[in-house]
Amino acid sequence: MLKSMTGFGRLEEKISGGRVRAEIKAVNHRFCEIHAVLPKEWQHYEPQAVKELESRIERGRIDLLVEFIPDKDKEADIHINEALLAQLKETFDRIAEQTGSTDSFPAAAMLEHKEVTFFSGSVADEAAAEEVIPPILHRLASELNRMKRTEGKALEENIEQLLEKTVNSLYRMENAAPAVRTDFQEKLASRISRWLSPGEISEDRILTEAAVFAEKADVTEEITRLWSHIHQFRETLNRKGSAGRRLEFILQEMNREINTIGSKASLPEISAEVIDVKESFEKIKEQIQNIE
Repeated sequence: MLKSMTGFGRLEEKISGGRVRAEIKAVNHRFCEIHAVLPKEWQHYEPQAVKELESRIERGRIDLLVEFIPDKDKEADIHINEALLAQLKETFDRIAEQTGSTDSFPAAAMLEHKEVTFFSGSVADEAAAEEVIPPILHRLASELNRMKRTEGKALEENIEQLLEKTVNSLYRMENAAPAVRTDFQEKLASRISRWLSPGEISEDRILTEAAVFAEKADVTEEITRLWSHIHQFRETLNRKGSAGRRLEFILQEMNREINTIGSKASLPEISAEVIDVKESFEKIKEQIQNIE
């Protein structure tokens, strides 16, 4: 079953000291690109979070946001590494004396460093990441993939309608194909006859030469290959896993064949079908760009 590259998932979960709120959003992208933003205390887990999502998502740009909301009725305990802070100030004062600087020690800026200031109680526990994040990622990815499969089903139905329209056009082109060669041969023979003087070349020779060139106007092979590509396209629609790139490649071949048919066939009835097929292929291309 096809999966769209777009989707969204959200959840909120109670943990010790507060709640975790997580969101995941997926949009179109040629490759798999994952960006994760976790609370400061859990940032060390971001590479692992990316790796876990990569195992569940094959294509698209994924944005993951995890927030920790502490309980309002609980206050966090603030801890300051006073020994380290004193050491930093001593080093700062020594450098200031050596350089003649009159700057004051930036105590407020120093307090922003987690090596100097850290919290306990209602803030995110750094050690809890390995316990809290994996099940959250599993549930988010499941919710995201559920939505992507729902949208993928709608895309597949739309593509099938466009393919069926193409198939009907191919049937009509097949029926008209013999007339393409005959039409080309007759027009070419008529032109050759007008260019040559009477008796300069036999009529049989003219017809033979016209028949040889008429072979080049035959679109039977292109139609046959187009049937084959449509069969491959439908098989890919039903395959498991990522299908978007393969569908893009097959559609390129389908476009190549229909363009060749359009350049060879001059009959109005085939030219009209070629235009309809090209229009369908353009719409299919738009849909494929949304497929994982």
